[in-house]
Amino acid sequence: MTDSTNTDNGQAFDRWFDAFLDDYLKRRPVSATFMGAHQYDHELPDFSTEADGDLLTSAKGLIASLDAIPEEGASEAQSHDRALARGFLEIQLWEVGSPFFQAGNPSHHTGEAAFSVISLFQRDAEPQDDRVDAAIQRMSKLPAFLQTARERVAQAPLPWTERAIREADAGAEYFANGIRILADERGIERPEFLKQATVAAQAFSDHADWLRNELAAHPVPFEPAGADAFDRYLQKGHFLPAEQNTQWWLDHARAQLIQATEEMKELA
Repeated sequence: MTDSTNTDNGQAFDRWFDAFLDDYLKRRPVSATFMGAHQYDHELPDFSTEADGDLLTSAKGLIASLDAIPEEGASEAQSHDRALARGFLEIQLWEVGSPFFQAGNPSHHTGEAAFSVISLFQRDAEPQDDRVDAAIQRMSKLPAFLQTARERVAQAPLPWTERAIREADAGAEYFANGIRILADERGIERPEFLKQATVAAQAFSDHADWLRNELAAHPVPFEPAGADAFDRYLQKGHFLPAEQNTQWWLDHARAQLIQATEEMKELA
């Protein structure tokens, strides 16, 4: 393999990785905010059925285009990035069709909704006026975002619904009162900021009512993801060897617990 070909492969991977990263951030704008990538601060994630279908198509396309790039000539960092990115995409193919996220877990929606605005004020690296603009836009979109949750989640295990209720109640309180404290502390005087906070508070309140009166009335038994899913995270997300599967970790944890208990007894 010539140096020129090796360089071409590395450059091709870098272009692929840039496209992968932008796709990741665009689909997860709240996570992007926490990561310090602010180009999508004004957006909320799209948890609609149509968006899930698009995510599946995109993930499969990214895997196919990555596999078409030869690994020869990659730097050590590129090899690690390649493995991490491909493992993430494979996990996504499972997650998007599972009931543990936006397709069936009401807490997944309430958590994203609450942190969409909280995330903007966790640090002050970006100009406050920009973050206030982003918060106004995100708060204005919360009613439609939570409506999508009501359209998608028809039933759920009761503990998930109860957690979502707690989060929705907290969201209603935060946007009704906590956001005013934030505005006073930060000197935010934009009337639209508090106006949209009122919109967000009502959206959370309405959603909490639906969770209590509708979703909680249709509980389903909790079905664990199972060893296969856990093994997938261990191997594709953490890159542990195949022999360190769910059973291995269960046995390892039990042995460590026994050892720690014996050590505590000796110390006592």
